[in-house]
Amino acid sequence: MRAKSMMSLAIAGLMLVLSACGSGGASEKEADVSKDPVDPFGKYSETVTINIGKEVDSADKSLPPGDSPENNVYTRYVKDNLNIDTKIIWQAGVGKDYQQKVNLAIASNDLPDALVVTDTQLRQMVKSNQLADLSEVYEQYASPVLKKIIDSTDGLAMKSVTFDGKMYALPNVTAESDMQHIMWIRKDWLDKLGLEVPRNVDELEKVAKAFVEQDPDGNGKNDTIGISGPQSGGLLNADFINPNNNNYGFDPIFGAYHAYPGFWLKGADGNPTYGSIEPETKEALAKLRDLYAKGLIDPEMSIRKDAQELIKNGTSGIYFGLWWAGGYGPLADAIKNNPKANWQAYTTSRQERGVHTSYGNAVQSISRCPQRLQASGSCD
Repeated sequence: MRAKSMMSLAIAGLMLVLSACGSGGASEKEADVSKDPVDPFGKYSETVTINIGKEVDSADKSLPPGDSPENNVYTRYVKDNLNIDTKIIWQAGVGKDYQQKVNLAIASNDLPDALVVTDTQLRQMVKSNQLADLSEVYEQYASPVLKKIIDSTDGLAMKSVTFDGKMYALPNVTAESDMQHIMWIRKDWLDKLGLEVPRNVDELEKVAKAFVEQDPDGNGKNDTIGISGPQSGGLLNADFINPNNNNYGFDPIFGAYHAYPGFWLKGADGNPTYGSIEPETKEALAKLRDLYAKGLIDPEMSIRKDAQELIKNGTSGIYFGLWWAGGYGPLADAIKNNPKANWQAYTTSRQERGVHTSYGNAVQSISRCPQRLQASGSCD
């Protein structure tokens, strides 16, 4: 019955694996629900408990008073409508802490009933025979909507979780637009300093310098950051294993140089080449090093515990992130803390200003050269 409960939870957007021998809960005290009808949205006659490991953002204070990651409107909905009781047996911080916890659980074979894993972790668990075969369960209990979403990838999603003809996980299917990284910027700071929206890397540097040196928040202190960077455990750029949701990385800057580190590309000779070793990547990294040395990028980049704090407290003026950040992420709190904070996103292509929106390898970019929109697709 654990498999059915996992499928029901997957409707809420979780990409999960189901351990073959979990740490307790449903595996040891399985409810007698064998006579329950086969229905993806059916309610169990007896309560089924599922133990999970969960990634938790300690900086997220958005839950209402009294709610917790284990007891909130979503878990209560699942309990009321499906009679599934979700128990968090361990939790870890977002990013590196969670990945380390998952790796430790795999290595010690001390697994919860279900958890979110990466492709590499999934393969390791399959190799170690730690996962249940979901093939039959998926066919019986997955909802038509879930099947439609997975089928929309023309078999790619199912292939990613199928080994030797057996399905071992639910793939995480996201829209391609979820991989577009754009520039979010404090438009009110631009207006106060009499600056235009930066449309290429040189203009970006000029604006970032002004944000650092000209006191755009008007507090009389030298405390503003030009460009935010990734937090501890974050990525400088998306890659083919983690191509989306790379908030606070520098994907648009890499894209401006036609650099795609972390992706396999088709080389000039027609053969595969790794983007991380291409000369364009070296050029983009040199520019990032220069911006950092000039103090225009967060000096605590990659060691800061939470990159969101600079956005929420009004310290940073620019960051690169996803298109949906305006309604989900730090901006809601930033505007709540300062209603005059006018965060805007820019992606429009205007050749005369040197802007370019690149969709190659899911990277959205600002251009370093006005001619980049020519049919040749490259800078001279």
